[in-house]
Amino acid sequence: MIFIVHFCIFYVHKLTIVNNVHKKFLIGVKNFMAKQKTKKNSKKLTLKQAKFVEEYLVDFNGTQAAIRAKYSPKTAYVIAQENLKKPAIIKEIQRKQEEIRANLEVTPEKVIAEFAKVAFHDVAGIYNDDGSLKTIKEIDSNTRASITRLKANNKGRIISVRTYDKVKALESLAKHLGLFEKDNQQKGTADMAARAEIMKDLFRAIGGEG
Repeated sequence: MIFIVHFCIFYVHKLTIVNNVHKKFLIGVKNFMAKQKTKKNSKKLTLKQAKFVEEYLVDFNGTQAAIRAKYSPKTAYVIAQENLKKPAIIKEIQRKQEEIRANLEVTPEKVIAEFAKVAFHDVAGIYNDDGSLKTIKEIDSNTRASITRLKANNKGRIISVRTYDKVKALESLAKHLGLFEKDNQQKGTADMAARAEIMKDLFRAIGGEG
């Protein structure tokens, strides 16, 4: 009986080791395939071009990306323009953008919603009824999204606030919704009315009034 118990324990122990080894093997295969996919997608790029792609995604400034990728500052602008026209580089930029969006769960809807918060924010939400500035916790989340800079005194009380440019936010939002397209007149009043409803829905969604 004792022998059987010891055998079962030994068997379970061995089975656990096998399962762990199997799991590690599968993880290793998965990582290997991911690396191979990355190599396949970027195999047409030189080391400098791959670095250019990484740097370009930092601030989307082609010239500065080229300089940071160790291209000559004298030819950085020209190199950047050439790189941004190459299919392999364009494809790699798009692939990495998709990867970033997936990791951060960024969607067009979320981006538009953030633009809407800035575009339609009301500065009154920053102040108390007596005209004093609210604490950061007292300001609602939609209004906080419009704040770009604030200063506080040594007691932690906010003494000045700066918000993002509403006009620029409105322009960006309008571009996302196609309100500035040249052929708007040809699309008819029905389409414009539909776009207006979208704007109203966004405004309501962030706490405004329709």
